[in-house]
Amino acid sequence: MAQDKSTQQDQSRTGCSVLAFLSGAVAGATALFLSKKENRDKTKQAVNQAVDKAKEVADDVAKQSQRVKKDAEKEIKKITNKVKK
Repeated sequence: MAQDKSTQQDQSRTGCSVLAFLSGAVAGATALFLSKKENRDKTKQAVNQAVDKAKEVADDVAKQSQRVKKDAEKEIKKITNKVKK
């Protein structure tokens, strides 16, 4: 049982070490990539395009949900009127 805990702790430490290494590698690669003005400009443009697209999608979803709401209200009124008759 004690050996199982020790093995689990070793695996956990190894996992943390690998994660730390990968995080550092990603941070370094990002810093190197963004050190060039051209890459920063491209990244900024891509982020702005993604933000604009996300806003468009959010607007479309809001409009669609309003249409669904109106359609549901119409159907409810139709059914209510049928039940009253």
